[in-house]
This record gives sequence, C-alpha cells and structure tokens, in this order.
Amino acid sequence: MKTYSNRYRPVGLGTIPRGLQWSWVEVPANYGHPSDLPTSSRLYGVYTTERPLTPAELRDYEIDVIVDAEQAFADAREAYDVAYNAHKAADAAYAASDIARDIAHAAYDAAHAAAQDAKEIALTARVTALEALIVWTTALDARNAERANV
Repeated sequence: MKTYSNRYRPVGLGTIPRGLQWSWVEVPANYGHPSDLPTSSRLYGVYTTERPLTPAELRDYEIDVIVDAEQAFADAREAYDVAYNAHKAADAAYAASDIARDIAHAAYDAAHAAAQDAKEIALTARVTALEALIVWTTALDARNAERANV
C-alpha cells in the first residue's frame, strides 16, 4: 500500500485526482476533528488511495509518495542482490573470456608449430628432390659419356 502527502495544499476538491477514493493514515496536526489515527509530522497529513497514483498525477497535483522505511530497505536489498549477481556474472564472463583467450592462444601456437613443421618437411622434400635430380643428371651424363666413347 502506497501512502501520499500533498506538498502545498490540504487534501480536497481539486488537490487530488477527481473521483479518487482516499483515507487518512496520519491526520494533519490542524485536522480539527477527533481521530484515533496518529497525528502526522507532515503539514497536510498522510493518506492512502484505492489505487496507485500515476507519475503524471503525482506531478500535476504536486503529491509526494511517502516512502516506507522497511519497504525502502527491502527494495534497496533487492537492488543490491541484483547488482551483486550481475557482478558475479560479469566476473564469470571475464574468467570465461580469459579461458577462451588462452584456448585461442594455444590453438594459434599449435597451428604455428604445425606450419613450421610443414615448412621443414617441404624444405626437406625439396632438398631430397634436388638431390635426386643431381643423381639422375649425373647418371644421364655418365650414360651419354659411355655412348660417346663407343
């Protein structure tokens, strides 16, 4: 249940939305009628309504929402819990990004090492092919020399 207090004038015709049902929670000090309700420290008292007032009504009629300390504490605690859980989720995401970065670095290092190995294998194959070409050329030259001597 929300409670309200008028900022600049007493509750009455034109100072709250038309047709709004309301009742006192704390009466003004100058109420002038006997009441079992507590006397308000607010000049125009504190009242509740049958429905919550809209932000536009609060602004247009210059009405303040009276915050209940226990409810405010509960709301603050809930906000803190949400923020704390968001912080924990952010920490987990950060840790996961560290792990992902480490995996990416390891994959890069492995790919780089494989590329280096492939390069060495290709160079070895090239050298072997050149050596085979030299042997074949030498054998061809020897055969041609034999044919020339016959």
